[in-house]
Amino acid sequence: MAPTRFPARVDRDAMNPPLSTGKGTTHVTHALAFDEPGGHPAAVTGAGVKTSQVRAAQRFRAPVESRGGWFEGLPDDAFAPATNVRTALTVIPH
Repeated sequence: MAPTRFPARVDRDAMNPPLSTGKGTTHVTHALAFDEPGGHPAAVTGAGVKTSQVRAAQRFRAPVESRGGWFEGLPDDAFAPATNVRTALTVIPH
């Protein structure tokens, strides 16, 4: 959905996107277009976005960090038994 087709903006949102680096970061980046300036979106992301040298992760970290955002590691079993993927809470002031 294009942000121009959605009339209202939000100042808070919580996301649980796909945990693979490329899909998750694409989802979160797209969702930022729906946020009001000054909002505080947060997403559960794969923990690899904090340190991965994969281009998708590097491109994702830059705007998070430039907006004063952060990544906070979640417990290794945060989503067990559904998945053993390591996750992080990603907060992105907008």
